[in-house]
Amino acid sequence: MWSNTMEGKKLVSEISKSVVIETAPEELDIFDELLDDYSEDSNPGTNGHVRDNPLSSGLDERIVAITTIVIAMVKAILDFLTTESIKVVEAEGAEIVKKRIRDLLGRNKKNDRELSGEEKSTFEKDQLNQIKKVAIKRAVQFGISRDKAEKLALAIIGTLTLD
Repeated sequence: MWSNTMEGKKLVSEISKSVVIETAPEELDIFDELLDDYSEDSNPGTNGHVRDNPLSSGLDERIVAITTIVIAMVKAILDFLTTESIKVVEAEGAEIVKKRIRDLLGRNKKNDRELSGEEKSTFEKDQLNQIKKVAIKRAVQFGISRDKAEKLALAIIGTLTLD
């Protein structure tokens, strides 16, 4: 997926850090370390765990860092958006090529040739709901409550739509 490229990883990092600043600022000192750990192992059963108390009774008590969950959620969202974009390109690609050929041959109607200018890409409500579902599903895999997962998902959506 695109999120595994250098550019994609940078975007995951930027979005995740923005969300962590808002939701778990106490984890900023270990953000880069958790990001590296996640890059090496994204399994919710083994990654993102921070020892709760190193002087505990010897039991391996761990808590999952919010940073790791946010990174996983953002990556899942970007993978979802990449897949959806590929579907759109495949579906609309043939029409775009046909239109371009008609343009080159001067066969399009005048209205088809008028350009409306640059439009800012926005998400539809249905797309935002899908993004939210993808993010919550990924967060719950890390064992956090659905309520906390939903709050994190909304923070990510806010970052995606407002920045």
